Amino acid sequence: MVADAVSMFHPKFLYPYHYGETDTWKPVDLLKDQTETEVRIRDFY
Repeated sequence: MVADAVSMFHPKFLYPYHYGETDTWKPVDLLKDQTETEVRIRDFY
């Protein structure tokens, strides 16, 4: 769903986050071929 939303809205930056067991690094792999959106992972720990 994240990749679909990015392809529809074309954000400049994406800060993925989710609570629980979700891997927030997955969008990096999904969007690696997209040059328009920079995926930024914030370190909360």
